Amino acid sequence: MSSPRRWMAVVLVCVTAPTLAQTGVGDPTRPTSLSEPEPDRAAVQGPRWRLQSTLVADDRRLAVINGRTVVQGARVDGAKLLEVRQDGVTLEQDGRRIDLRLPGALNIRRSGG
Repeated sequence: MSSPRRWMAVVLVCVTAPTLAQTGVGDPTRPTSLSEPEPDRAAVQGPRWRLQSTLVADDRRLAVINGRTVVQGARVDGAKLLEVRQDGVTLEQDGRRIDLRLPGALNIRRSGG
């Protein structure tokens, strides 16, 4: 004969299982889907170009954009790198200019004197 505690545990599992299934709590051991996300659940896309660093020297100017080192005048992900500055870059795509600034870059201007 089973103990009352076992019967109570069986009843508790039978009562809570349908509720958990309806609330979206799934099986934690079930593998996640590797297929493409549904369009309405797709992640919000960030900026197309991400400026990570610049190098401005007398003999060369280059930038790291989207993890790639790009020299001034070259193309990166559909845009041409027009200008490299210490605080950012200017890209051109389809006749449109796009300014990217380094994260945390300060805009310091020297006064004449």
